[in-house]
Amino acid sequence: MRDLRFPLGALLALLGTIACDGETPSSGNITIAVTVRTDLEPGTEFDRVTLALKQGGGELDTRAVIVKAGDDFDSPRVLASFGDLAAGTYELVATLHRGDDTLATKSASIEAASSLRFTFDFPRSSLIVDGGPPDDGSVDGSTPPLDGSTDAGGDELFAGIPPLQIDPDDAAMVLQLSKASAVGILQRFALPSGIPTLEGSPVCPTITEPVPGTKITTGGCTDDEGRTWFGKFTVVETDSPNLPDGGGMLSEGDGIATYDRFGVDTTKCKGNPAIGSVRISGTIAFTTQGPTEVDVVFRGTVEESGILFFPANQTCVARDTSMIIDYASTVEGETIQIAKHNGSGRVAWEGLGVANVATVDEDADYVACGTRALSGTTTITSSGDKLVFSYNGETACDDMPVSTPYSFNGTDKGLAVGVGCATSPGGSRASAGLWALAMIGVLALRRRRYGSSCSG
Repeated sequence: MRDLRFPLGALLALLGTIACDGETPSSGNITIAVTVRTDLEPGTEFDRVTLALKQGGGELDTRAVIVKAGDDFDSPRVLASFGDLAAGTYELVATLHRGDDTLATKSASIEAASSLRFTFDFPRSSLIVDGGPPDDGSVDGSTPPLDGSTDAGGDELFAGIPPLQIDPDDAAMVLQLSKASAVGILQRFALPSGIPTLEGSPVCPTITEPVPGTKITTGGCTDDEGRTWFGKFTVVETDSPNLPDGGGMLSEGDGIATYDRFGVDTTKCKGNPAIGSVRISGTIAFTTQGPTEVDVVFRGTVEESGILFFPANQTCVARDTSMIIDYASTVEGETIQIAKHNGSGRVAWEGLGVANVATVDEDADYVACGTRALSGTTTITSSGDKLVFSYNGETACDDMPVSTPYSFNGTDKGLAVGVGCATSPGGSRASAGLWALAMIGVLALRRRRYGSSCSG
């Protein structure tokens, strides 16, 4: 049984394609092209390759390349070119991934006096056997395939992840678990933290509308602010049969958003050096049930690390959260700002395990009490234990620091400091595309905007 882990490549060096605090070479005219050859099956046995360029112990640049079925790796395939380098000694690191598993990593030290090409070879026979049954279907060096035969209840999304062992006296764990409220999960998928809002038609990331109602945002580039974008994000919106003309109070239509390891890496926050990274994979679907009710279904992974900038409240906040989420919720209210949230599902936290989670009547009124829930509960259940957060904004709206009462197996544990913070959208209603990615407003087909005012 494997621990929950996300192959961030040392948290993608806390972000890919960035300069870190190591030695930075002076600008030059040398280019190092990196190629990879392997007889593993692209798209099924491995689906991503990360390539890192290092010098003097510091990471200079990292590239993440998505691999698809049909890609040819029988001959060396060029995956990245690191340019504008000065002559010197560099270290290259190549890693093969499948889903959240790291299959193999190789490194090489090279002396670059002029432009060159370097090839990493990953023959199947050279990889370490994973130790599982010989017929488990797993490639050498990986964990067994995600076949659903796990302690997590047979869902391949949680395959091999052990049950959460709740420690109610571990303040850091309690704070992590609190993020699995209905509002907290909505934030992580519908309002991903730290991804900057874009205006107009930026060159990077590229945004296309192949057909009316569909918008695709594609990374693989660095914008003029030095932020590196990754993956792809697709929003498909449709009219809802349950809405009157003009839409409802909460939503203007139905839709589904698909994240293909979409995210951004940043090296600054409010003009100061600060490394931050966000990655999202999976789907979020919105179905409007009426003018004041929207059902939302989430399934996928969210990875946040480093120092992230929140445009809505102009703050820089440290984050280190990686979660796998399979969750369904309902939002009811007259506006997005004043709504009641109910939801349930399962969540896995990096290094902690998987648990059942449920939120009942989380009452968010950002006009009356800012980012604190007025009332309601969120319950985390695992291995026979039960952790319950009881929101108290109605009576403790102005108390500082922000905190929420919690209990463990029926015993009062006092206040969980830092819990009670949620996402504060602005405006009255949103399209499905806007729900799905408010942090880049151009993706919302109707151009309305809202953001996060909660940094917790």
